[in-house]
Amino acid sequence: MGFVGMMLGGSGSALAFIDDMEEDFWLPFTHFHLGDGASAGYSSEFARSGTQSYHVEISGWTVRDFGSAYGYAMYATRRAPITELRTTILYERLQDISPSPWDSYSAGVSLDLLDASYRSLGRLRYITSYRASQNAGRCAPTLADVALPAPAGLGIWTDLGRNPTADFPAAPWQSAEYVKISIGFLCAAGLTGARYSLYFDDFMLDAGSRDNDADGLLDLEEEARIYAARVWAAPVARPLAPGASTTLDIESPPLAGLTASAAIDLQVDHANPTDLSVALTFSGANGPRTQVLWDPGLHIRGAAILAPMYGTSVHGAVRVQGSVVQPHASVRLRVDNVVAATSDADSNGVFEIPWDSDAWTEGAHHLTVLAELVDGAQTLTRSSRDVLVFVDRTAPEVSLLRPANGETLSGLALIEAGVFDGLGVATVELWIDGVRVDTRADEPYTFAY
Repeated sequence: MGFVGMMLGGSGSALAFIDDMEEDFWLPFTHFHLGDGASAGYSSEFARSGTQSYHVEISGWTVRDFGSAYGYAMYATRRAPITELRTTILYERLQDISPSPWDSYSAGVSLDLLDASYRSLGRLRYITSYRASQNAGRCAPTLADVALPAPAGLGIWTDLGRNPTADFPAAPWQSAEYVKISIGFLCAAGLTGARYSLYFDDFMLDAGSRDNDADGLLDLEEEARIYAARVWAAPVARPLAPGASTTLDIESPPLAGLTASAAIDLQVDHANPTDLSVALTFSGANGPRTQVLWDPGLHIRGAAILAPMYGTSVHGAVRVQGSVVQPHASVRLRVDNVVAATSDADSNGVFEIPWDSDAWTEGAHHLTVLAELVDGAQTLTRSSRDVLVFVDRTAPEVSLLRPANGETLSGLALIEAGVFDGLGVATVELWIDGVRVDTRADEPYTFAY
């Protein structure tokens, strides 16, 4: 059995974050295309305050001449809109000593909004400096980006202060549990002879509550840090007789702070595993709290939504499908705690309820079903788990970055698409002459054909 815990420590309720770059918190990312031609990490070469800042550099490539490099950090917003974001950026070099029509870059700050399962809800970008390529305008800001004035010059610290909620009013702030903040070169191409280098320092973020915990300190004055702990033990076997239950005690390091999460690895060897139910009980200062981990037979929950899946995007007529523990039970579908439709389960306890999602606003909605179960002379109401879905009727923005319109191709050609959707992109497919030839799930959306 294993245990993994992670927490954000701090005041316990502050919705703000300050980092002067004096302690290691930000993580590096360099695209594998760039190999050792890119780097990201803390540096003492330049500093706006203190002794160090974060340095991002691209000086060439190894596999292909396009990619990205940046420093990034994760922060828990707990569905609060970000009302203030500040940092300061110094550009040391922005040049390419081997000019070509492909030379391009865009630099700045990216905010990736994530749900509780770390799935993307959308990407928001501030572009602080860029140069679009001469062919197809690669790395140019999109209509969804906020392009800011160019820096005053090289070697000069330029302050950035924005209100993301005001800049991106349609972003799903109230659905986001976390934000991934990336600062650096978000796009770069034509990197033969590239000499791109920037530093950033003094980062600050506020989720707008100012003094959320009413302790007299502004949220921006209360820091948050990440801690992690791991415990692993040898397997423990316990016999389990029919109709009986058994308990395993787990001792782990104490966790406290803004957000705490844990993972349990439990191996079950049983002749009929689908007849079992597994629940986890947490013992804390506020008393025990129980969460169902495994219940395929619905013995504990009584009802479950199997489709649509948690975190998916839907539109139009949606078939809400699931199961209840009792045949022919009456089932009610609730959307955001409002009954939207009813149906009856069949002889196997399976139900399907049509839901007209077009009657609901775009954005996040919570689905649950209530099952009316007969227990002797009593009628019991059992509820399924909450399923988060996103009503999305807005088509994503799609552009073909290369090849250019009318360009003649021969041999192996690279085809690249630029795609943005406020609620995230699941997959990008390449179709040629009506035939799907390839699929990408992550950026960059580049295909070799």
